[in-house]
This record gives sequence, C-alpha cells and structure tokens, in this order.
Amino acid sequence: MTPDDLIPAIHAIVPDAKLVTAAGDVFFMHPDDPNLPLATIVTGDNDWDNASNLAREGVLRVNVGIDRDAFRDLFGDLPKWREPLDAGIDFTRLDVLMPHPMYARLYWISVLNPSPETLRSLRPQLELAFRLAAARVARKQAG
Repeated sequence: MTPDDLIPAIHAIVPDAKLVTAAGDVFFMHPDDPNLPLATIVTGDNDWDNASNLAREGVLRVNVGIDRDAFRDLFGDLPKWREPLDAGIDFTRLDVLMPHPMYARLYWISVLNPSPETLRSLRPQLELAFRLAAARVARKQAG
C-alpha cells in the first residue's frame, strides 16, 4: 500500500483525526492536541531513526501509539531500560507488526508496508490510540 492508499484507509478508522503532513510524512492527530500524534506514516530515515531502512524504494512505516497493556498483549514485556531493545527483531521486515524501533518503550508499534489485511488488523490499536489522545485532551482541559 502506498501513502495514497494508507491515508484514507487509516482516516476511515479514525475519521475524527486531523491530518498533518511534513517532509513527506503524515501525522494523524487528535483535533484538539497538536503536539502528539496518535499514528504516523513515515516515508524516510532520519539520523536518529534508521533501523527500518526506509531508504529502500517504496518502503514506508506505519506507527501507532498505544498503551502499556495493549503493547504487552501484543509483544509481552519490554527488556529492562539498559538492555538492548532490538535483540532478535529484524526492523526491516515488511508487513510484520513489531515494536517501534525507537519508541517501543513509549508503547509505539509499527509495520513496514502493511498489506490491506495487516492494516485491518490494526483497527483496534488505531481506535485505542485515538481514545488515548482524547483522554489526554480531557485531562489537560480539566486542569
């Protein structure tokens, strides 16, 4: 799937999300929280985040921020802070749900070039990400 396929497919799952684009990447934001995305489509490597090798032709990564319980349900417990996160994980594999190579400790998940089936399987996590963003907004507004 290309970004042109993924954007409407993800937006159909979280229709109230606001879309922001920057440097070829797409950020799905809660409309009342311009600071933290709930999901992203990243199309290129950065100096600090190149484990997925997004420099390959046509490779992109969908990222979703979830909570600790949902993350543990998918992947179990993370290694301790001082232990390497990437032990045994090939962050370059396509269409495989995995912990985010840089932000897994913040309970982000990712998949490179998701198939339509894999994207459909992300529906609960995308819906959760939007609910979490809405809860953050409600806490901020409550003071």
